[in-house]
Amino acid sequence: EGYVAGAGALAVLVVGMAFLSILYMLATTFQALGQPLVPAVALMMAAGVQVGALVILVPKWGLVGAAAGTTIACFLGMSWLLVRYFKIYQPRIRASPILRLVVVFGSCGGFWYLFPGEGRLLIIIGLTLTAIIYVFLLILLRLIDESDVKILGSALPQNRVIAQTVDRTKQLVVRLNRTK
Repeated sequence: EGYVAGAGALAVLVVGMAFLSILYMLATTFQALGQPLVPAVALMMAAGVQVGALVILVPKWGLVGAAAGTTIACFLGMSWLLVRYFKIYQPRIRASPILRLVVVFGSCGGFWYLFPGEGRLLIIIGLTLTAIIYVFLLILLRLIDESDVKILGSALPQNRVIAQTVDRTKQLVVRLNRTK
């Protein structure tokens, strides 16, 4: 019963964590590209926005206000980094890979919706099947290439069965990507 009070805040914070994830990915990208000042400015701005939002929202809405302040700050920080990224690097965005990714994520989400698991064993089986479906759809829809398979394979334990599986997967990916 004590957890019910946090349910509203958690619902708001889930959205904020999605923004925070994108913000973190963009910050890491800028740092990797030799521009650590850009994410530092974004994070300082987000922190300032969060402090202001907390002062305004917490007295009025309590825990939900705190979650809303975090979500607003993460959204603004993410938006600023996204605008800076597009302004500096001017990436070309093609709709086709994005739509294919939506199909992959939608398929995995649909699998979880159709086969919800209760109990640890069913959840582990569901996660395993979802991961297999996810990788299969990425390969089928040509969203990964040979270098991606090589990177994934290097993270797995090294034995003969895994090495053969990785080699066969590379061959399949090369064959599928040739027909683009």
